[in-house]
Amino acid sequence: MLGRSLLVVTALGFLLLAFHAWGAPETFACSVRDNPWREYGSRHFLVDTDVPRADAARLVTRLEKMYALVLGALMREPAEIPGRARVLAFDHPAEFRALFSDRIDGAWTDSSLGEPTIALYLVGLESNPETVAHELTHHVSRYLFPRQQQWFSEGLATFIQTVGNTEPVPPPSTGSHLVRSNPSVVGAAGAVPRQLALALAETAPVHMRDLLEWRGGDDAYASYHLYSWLLYHWLWNNRSRALTLLEARLADGDDPAEAWKASLPEFPPEDPAAMARLEKAVESYRRQGRFAFYQVKAATDAAFSEAEIACADLRMVLLGTRTSWPRSEDARAVRRTEIDLALREDPVEPVALVERATLEGGPPPLDGLREAVAVHPNDWRAWYLLGAQFSLERDGAEQEAAYRKAVALNPDYASAHGDLAWSLLAKGRAREALPFANRALDLAPWSPYLMDTLAAVAAALGQCEKALVLERRANAMTGPVGPSHEIIARLPAMEPRCKGAAPVATDNP
Repeated sequence: MLGRSLLVVTALGFLLLAFHAWGAPETFACSVRDNPWREYGSRHFLVDTDVPRADAARLVTRLEKMYALVLGALMREPAEIPGRARVLAFDHPAEFRALFSDRIDGAWTDSSLGEPTIALYLVGLESNPETVAHELTHHVSRYLFPRQQQWFSEGLATFIQTVGNTEPVPPPSTGSHLVRSNPSVVGAAGAVPRQLALALAETAPVHMRDLLEWRGGDDAYASYHLYSWLLYHWLWNNRSRALTLLEARLADGDDPAEAWKASLPEFPPEDPAAMARLEKAVESYRRQGRFAFYQVKAATDAAFSEAEIACADLRMVLLGTRTSWPRSEDARAVRRTEIDLALREDPVEPVALVERATLEGGPPPLDGLREAVAVHPNDWRAWYLLGAQFSLERDGAEQEAAYRKAVALNPDYASAHGDLAWSLLAKGRAREALPFANRALDLAPWSPYLMDTLAAVAAALGQCEKALVLERRANAMTGPVGPSHEIIARLPAMEPRCKGAAPVATDNP
């Protein structure tokens, strides 16, 4: 059985430019190509690509520069975000579109293993850098604001995305390693995005209450995206103190609707007159057409390492990004074919072993995964998936050892830290579990399941006030989809137990 954190990962698909369904699923041609796929690891990205090496160096530089500008625009001061995002960069647009869709320039999602992943093709990054900056903002802002309403998420990303409009980076020198530092990288946040320039004059108004209650989904005329940007921009320019208070509450994990009411009490969503005043103010702001912006300057470090990526591993990485496929027979057939091809290329590819067992409804592939860690001892996925198959009651020591190995090989993988924390907690070693639970939530602060993990550890340590705050937030963040019954059930049991409880030490000697 898969580990607790992995089981509850939900693929959150954000498509660039617009929301569309994936295209017709196709298998991936991997073995015969002019430029084999390679993996480039930089400070903030793992870039898997088949572009020529010289272009790969330029791509890493461009991504790191854009990341620095996005982070600088969001934070306004030196800061660091934990973890790395995976980027799948295709040299040929046709291959990208065959795998994903012919109606989008790229996609951002959490993979089947819960890794933040961006898929794009190189020409799209060059021709429309705002789009990539928009999706990078979504990625980074999840660390800063774990709970966001849709208007805030899209408004903020659209506000920041114009930092991507900078002069192209000159092609850097080639080679397996590159260090390039440019302290004078400059972008502008708050300018009018290229995609919205025409929409500003032509799009019909959106009612503010409808916007505040927007849950995402299809936005054919980009009206909700436009008004999300307009509302955020108006708040930034005309209610800066209130916006600062709103963002501070969101950063603390407060309920977004309650955060709005507390920060902007003059505009309660349930008051039609208040919403009419807000609509009038935003419409006036739109007609005036004077949108202030600010410059962002950031230093970049595009040092990177280069390594091969096996065809079977790449196949499963690509398959894992397409978790938003419709549940059709064609999609299932292609998924089965990809798994079979991966196992033909590598009989102990760990993700493929687990996927095949899941598809066939068979027992956990323990023997295959044990062989996988023997053949691929440095593959964190193999160790994590091996630990996730174990029964805690029967194989607790082996499970702990496997999770520890996964954490050591990939210190940026949230689920491994979270599952190791649960394994330790179940053995009464809460103090030992605490740093792993903390690290897991640092790596994925938007996850109610990792928040629930830290709450359970805190409760076991007698830190009841902290535990209750975390558990209530985990409950509020849990959606109606997914195995959330554990979180829902834990809070009623925790509240009476924590009343008047004194701190206790639960670790075994």
